[in-house]
Order: sequence, then C-alpha cells, then structure tokens
Amino acid sequence: MANILFEYIATEALDNIAAFLYGEFDEVVYFFLPSEPENPTRDEALERFVTERLGMGMRFFRIPENTADAVLWSFHRVMSEYRAEDHFTVETTGGAELFLVAGGMLLSEERERVSFCNYAFATGNPSEPRYLLSMDEIIELQGCQTVNVCDGVPIDYTDGNFRTEILRLWTAVKDISADWNRFASLTALDEPDEPFTHGKTFSGEQDRISCKRIVDKLVKNQIVLDYQLDKSGVNRYILQYAYTDSVRTELLYEKSGTVLEMFACLAAAECGLFRDCRSSVSVDADGVITGDRNETRNEIDVTMMFGQRPVFVSCKNTRATKEFIYEIMVMARHYGGRYAIPVLISTAESFPAVAERASEMGVVLIEQVAGQTLRELKETFVRVFSELAG
Repeated sequence: MANILFEYIATEALDNIAAFLYGEFDEVVYFFLPSEPENPTRDEALERFVTERLGMGMRFFRIPENTADAVLWSFHRVMSEYRAEDHFTVETTGGAELFLVAGGMLLSEERERVSFCNYAFATGNPSEPRYLLSMDEIIELQGCQTVNVCDGVPIDYTDGNFRTEILRLWTAVKDISADWNRFASLTALDEPDEPFTHGKTFSGEQDRISCKRIVDKLVKNQIVLDYQLDKSGVNRYILQYAYTDSVRTELLYEKSGTVLEMFACLAAAECGLFRDCRSSVSVDADGVITGDRNETRNEIDVTMMFGQRPVFVSCKNTRATKEFIYEIMVMARHYGGRYAIPVLISTAESFPAVAERASEMGVVLIEQVAGQTLRELKETFVRVFSELAG
C-alpha cells in the first residue's frame, strides 16, 4: 500500500516540504488553483529536492476552478489513478481555504482511505525529524545556490590546532579592532624581500601607527616571527613580515572580518545547539552560475542550522547600525525564506535605538563581543536561541 500526500503548493518554499521532514510518504501531489501565480524557479527547485534528495515521486495538479467542488473533483480525479488499497493524506497546514474545505469533504466521503496531517515548519516540532535539512538544500529551495565556502579553503572547526590559532589571533586583535580593520584592508606588497614572505604598502601616519600596533601584537602572540617597517617615499611606507610556523590558515590573517567570523563560527560549532556551521559562505542570488563577473553574489559571514531553521549571521568588527540590521534581514529572507533567523554580531556596544530596531525587526543582536571569551559567546548563543525555541 502506498501513502500519497496531497499538498497545496505554498509561496514559502519550506512549507512545501515540512511534511517530508517528519512523516513518511511514497509520493506527493501538489495542487494549485488557477488564480495562483506561476513560479517556475520554486517549482523546479522543489522537484529537484523531492525526486533527487528524497527519491520520491511528485506531480503538480492544476485545479480547474476556484471553487471547493472543483478542488474535491480534483482529489477524486487524482485518486482514480491509484490502486484501491492506496492511502491518501491531506496536509492541512496553511494552504488555500478552498483546499481545506474540500479536504474535509473528502474525509467525510472516504474515511477508510483518507486522513489528515499537520506539520508546521518549526524548530519545536514535537516529533523527531526523519530528515535533517542542510543549509545548501534550503538555499537551493529558495532558487539560489552556494558557490563556495571560505574561498575554497577547507576549514575544520574540530581541529584543535586550528581552534588554538583562532583564539590566539582573536586575543591579539579583539581590543584594537579599528587598527585590525585598517591593517587587513591595506594593499598587499607583491614581492617582499627575503626573508619576509608578506607585506603591505600604504601612506599616512595613522596607517603607520596602526600597522606598528598590530604587528607588535602579532609578534607578542607568536603569530609574526619578524617584521620590518620602512619609509619608501614622502609619507609612504612598506611593511614586510613573516609568520611563524604555527600559522597554517593565512586566510585568517589577511581579511579584517575573518577572525570575528571564525571566532563566532567556532562558538556556534561548540555550543551544542547548531549543526552545519560554516563561515564566509558565498552564495549566488538566482542560482544560475554563468561565470559572468557581474552576476549577483553575496557573502554571508556565518551560516548554521538551528534544528530545521537556517541561521544567517553578519559579523561586524565595529558598532551595529540600522543599515547592518536591514542588510542581514534582507539576506536571510532571500536565501533562507521567512523561517530564517537573521543574526547581527558586533564587537562594540550599539546605540539603544539600534538595539530596539533590531528587536522590532526580528534580528538577533549579539553585541560587545570584543569583551567576551569563547565560553561567554557560547553561553550567549545558548541563552538567546533557547529563548527563540520557546
């Protein structure tokens, strides 16, 4: 006996798959009224997920009219194509009112062959999931696509040496984030002189002061072995330096935001609430990768899964602003849908009006991270997300 799911196609992509995460079905039929606007991108992504990831059969069925009788007729029409012993389950979460009314009419006629189910897409679903969604699957269901993670550099947050590397750099620069931002954004020197392997070229006294402060910190924390800071012209300077042998992930040291992203991702990975934790995730906005350098892509600082819900994190090595709030809210909605959780992490304290705006707009704000240890940030994650789970 096969169990066939009758589902009304929803605008929200994740609503269309909630039943599969908790219930067991052999095939799904997605019904839609003629008044519903077409959405080929959603439908193609949904079909790929159901048929390729879940290995289920699926089909779409257009209801001929916007009436309950037409919906009921559609149910009977589809049922006539199956065996007498097959069972049919009508999914009643959301959907068009006519679909629910017709579902009740069908149940009264076919009690032995028809039942109802209700699976809300939420972290707190009472039953254990049969299938755990990945972040990439959710992004694909939104009609988008993950391009790469950390510029293709393999990152293992369970590696003890890498963990030590993150914490050592975080300890060195967290209190001088403005200097670190300035240092990491300076132009790289093409060919440093031996024995140096890295360099920066810049102009201005403030850059010189920031560079000196940073490299002194890096030397103290056994990250930089040696450095040389020379004047190359009127108000122009060249900094050359070499890392110690303990430096294994140069990406961590060459971008200003990377250390905060990786520190946050490490805390998320270790706090016990999340899975699929990744940093520096590049995503394509329409899921069509052409190779054209003008195609729309975004980089999400940190992504992770909280139960079945995607979490999109923006890390700012400065004070939070309302623009940062809007930015992560839009990114989370576009790439994760309405169930996505947007998070803004900042190293400094925000103004009260900004914190209030974040709360009103459903953005989780975690601030003053520069003053937190790894243990404290993990505790913050647990406290904030335990409240979200209810």
